Amino acid sequence: LHILRTKLGDKVFKAGIRSYLNKYQYSNVTIADFISEMQLVSKSDLREFEQTWLREVRFPFEKAKLLLASSSADLQAYFNLQRELMSSNAGNEEIIAKIWKSNLSPLLRENIILDYHKSLSESFIRDAFDTEDLKIRQSLCITTDRVPSGLKRQFESLLEDKSYITIENALYRLWISFPEDRIAYLEKTKGIIGLPDKNVRILWLLLAVLTRDYLSDTQKTNYTKELFGYTSMINPFEVRQNAFSLISEVFPLTDQNLKDLANASVHHSWRFRNFARNLIEKLLKDDKQKQRLLELSKELKGKELRYIQSKMEVE
Repeated sequence: LHILRTKLGDKVFKAGIRSYLNKYQYSNVTIADFISEMQLVSKSDLREFEQTWLREVRFPFEKAKLLLASSSADLQAYFNLQRELMSSNAGNEEIIAKIWKSNLSPLLRENIILDYHKSLSESFIRDAFDTEDLKIRQSLCITTDRVPSGLKRQFESLLEDKSYITIENALYRLWISFPEDRIAYLEKTKGIIGLPDKNVRILWLLLAVLTRDYLSDTQKTNYTKELFGYTSMINPFEVRQNAFSLISEVFPLTDQNLKDLANASVHHSWRFRNFARNLIEKLLKDDKQKQRLLELSKELKGKELRYIQSKMEVE
């Protein structure tokens, strides 16, 4: 699409897109329909474009890189970095530091961290934290498995960033890396809900239940009930999927969770439906879980029952 937009010009490209969307709204379409409409509006012959960019067995990657670099100084710098890392005898961090200092683009710096974090020293990462850019700090967080003690203070500061994704990842990594401070991290993030999928809250509940000497028996019971209750069909599917993902990694699913999973397997959202079906297939590989699903299927009806029965027959 970017190549086509470059070829036709911004004004003509947008006119073609509007015409295409209006003509085919609520209809099934093919790529050929799109190309045909763009040719009609632009009065251009796009057969060569279609052959080069859509039909060739091999994608013209080098040509694409040249075209992208010509319209973006950031991409040009990134491609130069890739080339120098492959050809230079200098150390990776030395090369990265040179690009880092000469280009202040947060987007470029974020992608450097995402792709080359393993080449960076603690000292470099500490300086990167000091940029205070939200996305750079987030990339530093999500690329770290265990937090080095020398970067503990920097990672703790992420718990106050204005990004629920950053807070979620920082909480998990700090909880794993510094067991002696788990209660302090949980207290600091207590009450944060997060994104619409309740990413921080669901993770917080899981970690709170797992943390020794943090909760009273009553609190643990209540928090566990809340955590396992998020798979229920009364919740948005984003919340349900997040809950299923985390719970199934640590705990056996309850009978009600399994019923909720059967319901999810016929959900109208294909992404959530496929997620649920993949999880069911994983459970069916365990004889004990397979038997549980078989017993629980007696309580199912309609599409849920038919799907579970079909999987049992396949197995």
